[in-house]
Amino acid sequence: MKAKIDLRNMRIALLGLLLLVATGNMAVCAEDKKAEAKDTNAVLPELWFPVGEELYYKIYWGFMPVGMTKVTTEMVQSNGVDLVYIKYRTRSNKVIAKIYPVDDLIEALIEPNTFRPVKFVKNLKEGRHRNHEVTTFDYEQKIAKWKSLTKNKESEYAIEDDTRDLVTFMYFMRAKEFEIGKEEEFKVMADEKIYELFVKAEKKEKVVLDLFGEVDSIKLVPEAKFEGLFVRKGKMSVWVSDDDRRLCTKMEAEIPVANIKVLLCEVYGPGEDSWVKLTKEKGGGADRSSDSEIEEAMKKVEKRKKKAAEGTVYSDD
Repeated sequence: MKAKIDLRNMRIALLGLLLLVATGNMAVCAEDKKAEAKDTNAVLPELWFPVGEELYYKIYWGFMPVGMTKVTTEMVQSNGVDLVYIKYRTRSNKVIAKIYPVDDLIEALIEPNTFRPVKFVKNLKEGRHRNHEVTTFDYEQKIAKWKSLTKNKESEYAIEDDTRDLVTFMYFMRAKEFEIGKEEEFKVMADEKIYELFVKAEKKEKVVLDLFGEVDSIKLVPEAKFEGLFVRKGKMSVWVSDDDRRLCTKMEAEIPVANIKVLLCEVYGPGEDSWVKLTKEKGGGADRSSDSEIEEAMKKVEKRKKKAAEGTVYSDD
């Protein structure tokens, strides 16, 4: 039971990543996908991120790798309208899946000119837990319609012109230039509620990543007015690359049971900037296999248990 609670907190913390920068069937649209198709001739408005990019993040629970998140963007058509489609897919690795399998899909369809969501879908599979929700946005009526396909419940709530879901908000934030020491307020929709979200650019730091070395990043500290938007209890920090891409390079969440860390490990997509080049040059893909890391982490766990039983302190060094 304790493992279940811990891993659910891990997934909730991960939603934060989805967090600032800026996821199983294709539910966005199981109903919409029938009508959707890639429009290779569509003329995109000039966006601040390359549509078609593909990002991979490795998730750690303490020092143990527990899963991966893949983030993709593409242009689709729904009912003849060009939309940006963003998808986050989070899965536990093979070892953790034996204890508590996680396969979460979070998706957003976004109108590219206003960059406001048309539809937001959350389809979570965590152990025995299932949660499949769809939210549609009507900015003319200023109403969001939420429906739980799992519980067969529906509700409506008021929204404002600048209200966005988490996924859309994260990518919307990538257009911003962060000023150190400045705190800004936003409104974000999550779990049938509208939250007042405060984001402070705290300082500049270097984040060390396996493929990319030391990356100049800006540390952001998001805080919601209501506890529980990103993590139920604890504190979270997000690091965003201090360049034109403004990629989330790292995320940490301190919760009562563990320290959750998410690190950027691969970047693909259109263009040949340094992110994509380094991923290709250094053989991206190898970082997705974490069996050896898991084995090493399990050995450390066993050593800790043995030393604890002996009444001595174990050091990882």
